[in-house]
Amino acid sequence: MSLRRSYRNPLICCAIAGFLGLVVSSAVMKLTVLDFVAVAATAAPALLWVVREQFRQFDAADAGEKLKSDAERLFTEVKSGQCSEVECERRSREFQDAIFGRRVANPLIFPLIYRIMRPEMERQMEAGSASLLSEYVAPKI
Repeated sequence: MSLRRSYRNPLICCAIAGFLGLVVSSAVMKLTVLDFVAVAATAAPALLWVVREQFRQFDAADAGEKLKSDAERLFTEVKSGQCSEVECERRSREFQDAIFGRRVANPLIFPLIYRIMRPEMERQMEAGSASLLSEYVAPKI
């Protein structure tokens, strides 16, 4: 989720920079309004993709937040014994299906950005999972 939110900010900056670049270069080249519209129409698909992509990343991050809260709620119920083994197994399967569905439906992130941010995010994930496991697994005497 943080990766998607971090990715969203440069996308917005690219859209703004692209539009401003068009305006400035048109002014420097002293293009007529008609010529500027022709150049802008050529660049419009790329700018529209950037705008759409940042909204898609925002929506995917929100869906991830909901999935995370569902996982935490399920984990708490399992830890406290609020659901039977069969019920917990069924809900766990539903949760895994939801994770898969989210991965299939979500937009991708450029590999370079993913590679740059991955090491820190993996450290955070490992620390978080170790913390959760230490809560769940009773220490052996």
